[in-house]
Amino acid sequence: MIEAGDALARLVRAEGTRVLATLVRVTGDIDLAQDAAQDAAVRALETWPRDGVPDNPRAWLLVTAKRRAIDVIRRETRRAGKETEAVMFTEPGHEPAETVDDDLLRLVFTCCHPALSVEAQVALALRTLGGLSTAEVARGLMVSEATMAKRLTRAKQKTLLLLQDARRDARVDDEGRVLLLKDQDRGRWDASAIKEGIELVGRALRRTPDRPDPYVVQAAIAACHALAPTYADTNWDAVLSWYDVLLRVQDGPVVRLNRAAAVAERDGLEAGMALVEAIEGLDAYPWWHATRGELLCRMGRPAAARAAYERALALGMSAPQAEHMRRRITGLS
Repeated sequence: MIEAGDALARLVRAEGTRVLATLVRVTGDIDLAQDAAQDAAVRALETWPRDGVPDNPRAWLLVTAKRRAIDVIRRETRRAGKETEAVMFTEPGHEPAETVDDDLLRLVFTCCHPALSVEAQVALALRTLGGLSTAEVARGLMVSEATMAKRLTRAKQKTLLLLQDARRDARVDDEGRVLLLKDQDRGRWDASAIKEGIELVGRALRRTPDRPDPYVVQAAIAACHALAPTYADTNWDAVLSWYDVLLRVQDGPVVRLNRAAAVAERDGLEAGMALVEAIEGLDAYPWWHATRGELLCRMGRPAAARAAYERALALGMSAPQAEHMRRRITGLS
């Protein structure tokens, strides 16, 4: 042990950022990682002045933070009636320096993910890498603390949407035309992003098994699609199971519409259409009409499908989506 000096607080902050980066990797949950890292920092500031600074401060902080995270996860899994194997990492040990450096670099890339706006990237980097509080970040960027809290929450949620981003290059053809999921070339999907996204989803679901975050459930649905080698191989039972979970945590007409489309794939077009028609409050939503049009087209009712597609177009959508809708109408001729 070496004696603690005046630089103790700076040492804790410097090592704490690297500890946070590793915790984000092993938990897949930025909020849990931040809470555990902060708890470890507080313990260090309480005990190191008395006992001296450990020979390896980073390892001490990491062990303490990991144990704190494990305690939180075990408590929540017990509350949900689950077994403690939901804990996704074992008793912490030594992390090689190169692993910690990779973790820090990965966290930097996460904060600067292109799916985030520039404002969100800056805010998340200051909060996560800079160690500033939400209030401090808000003052620095001249917005209210409430606004900044919402911005940070949205940014953290987007980091779980790698599974959606993994399909980006396959969503349009070489001429820039929109492709539906069933028509996409899955060989163009980003396999590494899919793997990372699935790992993050699994960790996040184990973090709150009793009431998962709606964004995590949506990512789980995306994972079902990402794991299918072809559209025909999609596990629709699993997709519908996750939609049922999503309805429990975030019920709404759009969720019901998406679930109805999945029902059409598993149980048949008539079953899906019955659910679509039963949804209220979406007459001004273009994708309700577009979904009806697609089902009607597949059911052999071109006139009704055309009317639905045209109604969707009239309600407005992006240029590529509108072009796709026009191609669907042309295909009915």
